[in-house]
Amino acid sequence: GEAFVEPLDYKVTRWTKEPYSCGSYSYVPVGARKSDYDAMALPVSGDEALDRKIARGGNVLDASVRLYFAGEATHIQDSYTVHGAYMSGKREAKKIMAYWREFGRNIVQNRKNSNKVA
Repeated sequence: GEAFVEPLDYKVTRWTKEPYSCGSYSYVPVGARKSDYDAMALPVSGDEALDRKIARGGNVLDASVRLYFAGEATHIQDSYTVHGAYMSGKREAKKIMAYWREFGRNIVQNRKNSNKVA
């Protein structure tokens, strides 16, 4: 099988218990555009130049891109629904899987090489 790299960290949220959201759904104000949904779903690298490139339709498979956004607020067809949240999660999972297909083998090999005793 393919190599699997354990995540370094993760966080599980309990959104119904969050004091600031209390399980709420997104709110889209009057005058919002369809492109606002797409903007909410843009991944972030932390590099302003790369993030601008991605916002203009650049390649999200750059190795620096590590933060992806899912949730009903990012799904234009099914916003305000659990289905939209689910579908957006699948959309972002596909992007992450594509990333690992592209870069994962190198990452695994580099970790193996760095763990070798000289």
